[in-house]
Amino acid sequence: MPQCDSISLHGIWTWVSRDNQKLIVEFARRHLKPGGLLYIDYKCLPGWSPSAPLRQLFSLHDRFASKTSARPAERIEAALNFSEALLAANPKYAHAAPGMSANLQSIKGQNRQYIAHEYFNRDWNCMYFSDVVDALVHAKLDYATTAVPLDAVDALNLSAEGMDFLQGIEHPIMREQARDYFVNQNFRRDLYVRGTSRLSATERREHLLNTRFVLLQRAESVSGTVKGPAGEASLQVEIYGPVLEALAANDYAPKTLRQVMGALPALAYGDLEQAVNVLVGMGVAAPCQSEAAENRVQARCDDLNLQLCKRSLYGNTIQIMASPVTGGGVPVSRFQQLFLIAIKHGKKQPSEWAQLAWSIIAEQGEGILKGDTALTTAGENIAELNEQAQAFAEQSLVILNALKIV
Repeated sequence: MPQCDSISLHGIWTWVSRDNQKLIVEFARRHLKPGGLLYIDYKCLPGWSPSAPLRQLFSLHDRFASKTSARPAERIEAALNFSEALLAANPKYAHAAPGMSANLQSIKGQNRQYIAHEYFNRDWNCMYFSDVVDALVHAKLDYATTAVPLDAVDALNLSAEGMDFLQGIEHPIMREQARDYFVNQNFRRDLYVRGTSRLSATERREHLLNTRFVLLQRAESVSGTVKGPAGEASLQVEIYGPVLEALAANDYAPKTLRQVMGALPALAYGDLEQAVNVLVGMGVAAPCQSEAAENRVQARCDDLNLQLCKRSLYGNTIQIMASPVTGGGVPVSRFQQLFLIAIKHGKKQPSEWAQLAWSIIAEQGEGILKGDTALTTAGENIAELNEQAQAFAEQSLVILNALKIV
């Protein structure tokens, strides 16, 4: 196998054995290029410390007390009920971890397929951040940064005391591990680099200034608040208003930070960088690929999106489409995909898009749910589709054009 530029470990690390983790590290050592990126997410301590014994109960019951002939759903129910009965019998552990009963009730309300993956795998290895750092060093991988942009905004995650304390820790790994205690981290999403070469502040700024960003929703619909572990914060109107306006200019076309700064000469660079970081973390904006990379994948994205739209003729199993601009997926509902099919067939009015969508779902004997209410008549369904098509024309279409999905 040739060497690769990146490796993604999504939903893997926690749920494989320690031996298999070593094999993963060896794979990265052999096949990741120097300078290559590794993404990893995993359950971590200390956040999972109170709940780990509860998961152990599930696993033990499934292993030793469940009937081998029982179906998986029945074994899950039996393990959940056993754990509930154990906590109700007032063990000392329940006093040491008083939130466990509420935690168990929350788990019982979750989808059983999710519970099976999350708690009933044979292997379930919760680790500290520093332990993962030690494991990956054998592949010459160095911790680079969190993959969650909002995690880098200290004011959203830490108290003033926490920020002051962490500033006094010089070693970056020690500081990051201590930070997990302040936020009670239970799940990490991180980026590692094969052979880290740290950029100077000037180099970093130049790279960011040359990076394009694009909005993923209408500027006027962006929430004025953002939430983090430390609470909710309001977005400063005097900063975020102009930044959103600049990104929305020219029909939401992608723009480099240099172009945004040119449009906002009074805005300090530090304020712009943090604003864009927060907008990306909120899912409001996204970094873009280079124009060369965008051009290389445009035709393949067009082919994929066409096939996804064709699937929407028969159901709503895939409600994501590919953007060559961001190199990622963008949520597009089944009805919106049907509207896109109507547009490709030359229909220009939202009422025509709605009529085409209704003709398809009506032929399949389906109807629309509006909230919790099933619409029963053709008139009700068409009226709802007209509303959705009009909203699609006014709010979504310009974004999908900017993302080159349309």
